[in-house]
Amino acid sequence: MNKTNNSLTDFGVSVKKALLDRGMLQKEFCYSVEIPENRFTEMLYGIRPGRRYRRIITQALGLMEETRLGNPYTFPV
Repeated sequence: MNKTNNSLTDFGVSVKKALLDRGMLQKEFCYSVEIPENRFTEMLYGIRPGRRYRRIITQALGLMEETRLGNPYTFPV
């Protein structure tokens, strides 16, 4: 049985807000940073961790990322 999750993670909410601020569609963003749309959506909803793409997304949007210890670090844009 597949687990369905209909709510965004904290990371997903931050990404969606950043995209709204830029007036950019999710599809446009995925194309611009060369991330598969399905993988991007799975990351936002916590279905998959997306370790390969998380850093690319945070850099492209200028977001802060939290480490496992909870200490935030920033990526320069």
